[in-house]
Amino acid sequence: MIIQLTESEFFVENKQEPIARKFEILFHNVLFLGITIELFGLVFLISKLIFLPIARFIYNYFIKYCFHFKIIITEKFNRKTNAQKQIETTQV
Repeated sequence: MIIQLTESEFFVENKQEPIARKFEILFHNVLFLGITIELFGLVFLISKLIFLPIARFIYNYFIKYCFHFKIIITEKFNRKTNAQKQIETTQV
């Protein structure tokens, strides 16, 4: 068995191009951009319609509760101070 190696001139045409066509890449980029814009819009819409009213309700509920609780405490304090003033005036 004899193996003989020979060299010959062989040129390969090397074009550095992507496998996909330019218009296909552009079309996919536009689709991706449209989907991302729609998703951000959907998240914004859901937050405006669902999360903000719930948060506003909880905030208003606690503000009213705390404000009401503060009024009750100040009324009790005022009653005590008024009672002390009456005691002082009756002693004099």
